[in-house]
Amino acid sequence: MKSKWKLLLATLLSLAMVTAACGGSSSDGASESEESSSGSESSESGESTDEGTVERGGTLTVGTLNYPSTWAVNGSEYGNMVLFYQAAYDGLVRISADGSTIEPWLATDWSWNDDLTVLTMNLRDDVTFQDGTSLDAEAAAASLNRFGTGSSPDASNLASMESAVALDATTLEITLSIQDPAFMNFLARNAGLVQNPASFDSETESTEPAGSGPYILDLDRTVAESTYTFTANPDYWAPETIHYDELVLRPIADPTAMVNAIKAGEVNAANLLSNDAVPEVEGAGWDTHTQELDWVGLTLVDRDGSMGTPLSDVRVRQAINMALDNEAVLEAYGAGYGVVTTQVFNTSSPAFDPALDELYPYDIEAALALMDEAGYADGFTLQMPSVAPLGEAVFAIIADSLADINITVEYTDVAIASFFDEILAPNYPAYFMILEQSANDWQAIKFLVSPDAVWNPSGYTDETASSLIDQIQVAPESERDALVAELGAHVTQEAWFAPFYRNVSHFATDGGTDVTVQTGNAVPYLWSFTPQG
Repeated sequence: MKSKWKLLLATLLSLAMVTAACGGSSSDGASESEESSSGSESSESGESTDEGTVERGGTLTVGTLNYPSTWAVNGSEYGNMVLFYQAAYDGLVRISADGSTIEPWLATDWSWNDDLTVLTMNLRDDVTFQDGTSLDAEAAAASLNRFGTGSSPDASNLASMESAVALDATTLEITLSIQDPAFMNFLARNAGLVQNPASFDSETESTEPAGSGPYILDLDRTVAESTYTFTANPDYWAPETIHYDELVLRPIADPTAMVNAIKAGEVNAANLLSNDAVPEVEGAGWDTHTQELDWVGLTLVDRDGSMGTPLSDVRVRQAINMALDNEAVLEAYGAGYGVVTTQVFNTSSPAFDPALDELYPYDIEAALALMDEAGYADGFTLQMPSVAPLGEAVFAIIADSLADINITVEYTDVAIASFFDEILAPNYPAYFMILEQSANDWQAIKFLVSPDAVWNPSGYTDETASSLIDQIQVAPESERDALVAELGAHVTQEAWFAPFYRNVSHFATDGGTDVTVQTGNAVPYLWSFTPQG
């Protein structure tokens, strides 16, 4: 059995392998528990607090995995498409590259009431949308209220928000129904982007951005789904933070095509979809910027059996975990860049326990025994989606591994443009994906585990998880870690997921471009790109 597995992996080493995360920024959430946070002198002038003076470059061209399906903020996806929205829009706050600090942006300072359910933010008074109208607290409130009821997969990030209202032109008041330990983190993502209310529900809302951002989309030089050309906004309120005269975003979903574009000098920066390409890219004189970013593996969606699969039996889910040789998958699919794991929580989280990584050793005999005990010795058929940008290798590996315990995987090939819609509908009882490991515990819970989590598409929970999540949300910090640890152990023991490994992500830049990686996101944030002499 083992030799067959190794032989299969050897034949797949040359196939495309993706390490693009579907993730977002994260932090320890310190700002949520503070009474207030004020902008520094540099923030008042438009510079973020950790940013020095940077000479502006000419054109920055970035290869991206995907493209936005809409420019409406309430339909936006962040993660891999962060550069599109950061070019066109401003957010209420930003987050530092290391994910540790929430920084002022449109909001210069803010404060919470005693029970952390009312947030009052003071906004700048010198910002205009690109059509010349003023960006004020009413516009910010309208964008927030609309985001929470929109079609964005991140809409649930504002589930705790009861209302957002403008007290006056520069004062925004946000009321939560219950305290939210990651709320400021969510405002540092697409939930906090401010769109011109005049564009809401307009005919052009999906095809043209309507923000106050540092760049203006040049429609004459933009080909949807192919090339997006932006020019620097001449009226931008913080011109010193614009590092290039022009920004070009080129969606290139195929890993081989991305490497070819890098070698041909067609892009200045790109997320390396294939870790196999690292030596080739570095050999071409490019720099690679790394971080241990995501977990790579399966989400076992149908835990309640509503789709009619045996995944509702924990023994079946555990058997799936034991049928996967994670060390071999890491070498074959991740080119060895990563660390095997059975857990979806970040190693810095109290939810992470090194002992849990020993819970599901690669053991086909033990997995078959679990299948037999659950009444599925003869196996069953499992429907799953496949998508080209993630590479053929991983889907072949999964199918071959599960065949060893008599599970027949039947794939439906899905286009990248609709892949996320398909898996989040959800239309499949299980799927393969590469997802973030947020350093903020509550953000991680809202991302993967809670009933309204973005990546818990079936809304599944159980009595233990539900009770722990409710307690974690309102627990004082002195008690929170122990509860988070219980939740991490429960999710792992109940095999909600089948992780393979934590991957090391590589973002590549040419000799004329430098960048600082963004903790928790595959793509660095726009303001972190700088020209090099």
